[in-house]
Amino acid sequence: MTRRKALVVVDFQNDFAHPAGSLFVAGADRILPRIDSLLCSAKGRGDLVVTTQDWHPADHVSFAATHGLPAFTLRDGDITWPVHCVAGSWGAELVAGIAPSQVDHRVLKGFEPGIESYSGFGGREFTGAAAGRNLEEILRESGVEEIDVAGVATEYCNRETVLDAVRLGFRVRFHTSAARAVDAAAGERAIAEMAAAGADIV
Repeated sequence: MTRRKALVVVDFQNDFAHPAGSLFVAGADRILPRIDSLLCSAKGRGDLVVTTQDWHPADHVSFAATHGLPAFTLRDGDITWPVHCVAGSWGAELVAGIAPSQVDHRVLKGFEPGIESYSGFGGREFTGAAAGRNLEEILRESGVEEIDVAGVATEYCNRETVLDAVRLGFRVRFHTSAARAVDAAAGERAIAEMAAAGADIV
């Protein structure tokens, strides 16, 4: 089935979007109604719906604990994070309110111990234990030309996903009302960068 448009919901997982999550993005729980509205509209139009999820091993390179460091320490220029979104854990699951029936494809990223992947385009589908198609392949095979992006966090995974999508030639709309940043000022800078790259900010 050819579908010209897709909604990509980025990393709307318990560890990021639930107040009990280990790396909760302030205010992320309050955008669920807006994300649900985007999901319902997309499904009503017959658009493709894709979610991305961090799906880390317990010793992932991005975790401060992996290196015996305090959380948020810089290591080789990269920030280290609290343990989050460990594969199969509650924190890695999509928040309650996003029904599996609404989602056509789940793309998992950061599943290799030594590789960080903020962009959804660095992830893959899985059939059992086997890695399948990446996000670009899913979109191309469905005939998608336009992408709506929502989720968390604006200056990290949203930014990288949007910039990759633009670079790959997709028309992109970033929904600020359905996104939250870890740091408001950094989020504004990321939005300006997305706009300068050619994304529509709505």
